[in-house]
Amino acid sequence: MSGPTTTGAPAATGGSGGGDSGGGGSGARLLRHERLSAALALRGDDAVAALVDGDARPGAAGIGGRTATLDVAGVPVFVKQVPVTALDLRHPHSTANLFGLPMCYQYGVGSTG
Repeated sequence: MSGPTTTGAPAATGGSGGGDSGGGGSGARLLRHERLSAALALRGDDAVAALVDGDARPGAAGIGGRTATLDVAGVPVFVKQVPVTALDLRHPHSTANLFGLPMCYQYGVGSTG
């Protein structure tokens, strides 16, 4: 791969801002989480990417990537799509500092990276 690509990582928020905007208290929130977790666990990375590419409603684009919203098992899901490089793709799921950047760097904010 010659240039950056993007990847979407769904994050179940139950609504905007991560709060419990779905109503029903914490018991309902836990049930929503379990339903969503099970629905996503049944899909591999390629199936989740296809779901994001096909069904997500685009949101804002900013310095850290693009956003979207997706419904999974009846639950609204916030999706953050961030640019990834060939090096990132060779190390899937890694949280290592693959580029050896100083710890004060934040992607896209006040850094050269």
